[in-house]
Amino acid sequence: MVWHDNYVIRAYEMDYQSKLRPNALLNLLNESAGRHADNLSYGWEQMHSLGWFWALARIELHINQYPNWKETLHVQTWPKHVDRLFAYRDFRLFNGAGAEIGIASTAWLIVDAKIRKTIRPDTVVDLKHRIKKEDSANSQNENTELPAEAIAAPPEKINIPEKYDYSVPYKIKYTDMDINGHVNNVAYFNWVYENIPFEVLKNKYLTGISLNFISEMTEHDEVELKFDTSGGNTWIVNGIKNNTQTGFLIKMHWQEK
Repeated sequence: MVWHDNYVIRAYEMDYQSKLRPNALLNLLNESAGRHADNLSYGWEQMHSLGWFWALARIELHINQYPNWKETLHVQTWPKHVDRLFAYRDFRLFNGAGAEIGIASTAWLIVDAKIRKTIRPDTVVDLKHRIKKEDSANSQNENTELPAEAIAAPPEKINIPEKYDYSVPYKIKYTDMDINGHVNNVAYFNWVYENIPFEVLKNKYLTGISLNFISEMTEHDEVELKFDTSGGNTWIVNGIKNNTQTGFLIKMHWQEK
């Protein structure tokens, strides 16, 4: 049940200090989740054939070391459990020497692609998160034992700040969109990361990232990024959609380099 991937950090995934960028790390987590879902027969093609897709609702990531250029990142991931609308998936991250350098937990939704409504995962996915079929009686005899949770609690629900220190408008671009016809989950983080002062990125690194995806966004939406930096090394960003509602929230924990 545990999926393993090894990634050698490529030049276009590193920052100017030769470290893996956080957004590149988030992309690699997505890649491993997708590969494992394919292997378990509930990947994009299988879901698409049923008129559904997976949408990331929340992620919580803790990282204490970013691999350098040409170093190896080992990713372990597995589906944890289903609870109401959420299907949970955990991750453990290791460096090339085998030391654990990070953990993450994610919450996913199944969305009907036509009407854009969520579907309860436990109505279509069994204990191994395989798509249910009428002839899948043998699945009851399979080993459904899962490893220990990487993070015991569900991914954090972020509270909306009461006030903000600065805001930045953003125009959604072609490259922000994904195969499901909406903004890709990592693009939201990219918008925020690219609007953090260079001096902050030069002198600090992220040890924790939490994202809550609240309202789907497309190329037709307008975005305003509102930054609350009053928490010192804890920042919260509210992504306002069309001047009316919160589209997403991001919490970032910083540490001095």
